[in-house]
Amino acid sequence: MELFRNWLNMFTEEHCEERFQNDETKRNKPTEMPQSKDKYQTDINALTQHFGVLQSGQTYTIELQDLLKICPRERRRTEAYQGLVGKLRIENIELIINSRKTKIK
Repeated sequence: MELFRNWLNMFTEEHCEERFQNDETKRNKPTEMPQSKDKYQTDINALTQHFGVLQSGQTYTIELQDLLKICPRERRRTEAYQGLVGKLRIENIELIINSRKTKIK
């Protein structure tokens, strides 16, 4: 009998409203985005040790093999550093990564 009452209560207006509010709260909860500052900070620190102080408006060129030693990545391609390059570009610092496969025009 208790089971039947619980089942009926699931369809009452009060229970449905409470359930709807809980769903809305879950949906409206902000998702946490990883901090890009922290994500690339170790790479920026490693580049600072390699080049010295990274100055705004400067261009820094490095070979992919050297960059892989300084800032290792699973994917050993220049594309693996696109996020870092973008982060530095925001700060008006240009990082050019040359690889053996990069064609110079």
